[in-house]
Amino acid sequence: MSDLVLLLALAGFILLAMLIFHTKFQAVCFDENQAQLKGISVTKYYLFLLTLVAISVVILIQVVGAILIIAMLAIPAAIAGSCSPTLSKMMGWAVVFGCVFTTLGLTLSYVLNWPPGATIALTAAVFYLLNLARNYKAV
Repeated sequence: MSDLVLLLALAGFILLAMLIFHTKFQAVCFDENQAQLKGISVTKYYLFLLTLVAISVVILIQVVGAILIIAMLAIPAAIAGSCSPTLSKMMGWAVVFGCVFTTLGLTLSYVLNWPPGATIALTAAVFYLLNLARNYKAV
């Protein structure tokens, strides 16, 4: 139960930080020189962003495991990046895709009696491959 409370508090903190510093994170991630010209402390915001990711990974390893963390950080964002033109929409779609993959993976793991972490990662990977095939046909 305490892990769940900690995870919920972390999610709230990260969401609040993203809402407050979204434009600064976007400026730092996409054009450091322009961000410096605007007076944004690039190093400070870059390190803060890396700290948020590191804290997420450390706490999530305790809850779900390393393989699932890697899959759930990379795959939804990669799919969302191919579907949305802006960072804000990409972040929203990545969250939606992550929730869908988790729900579908947990359902499949229950029905098939497979390990949940691996099933979620496999589900996300299948959707990533389907997205690649869709993008390949579009070209």
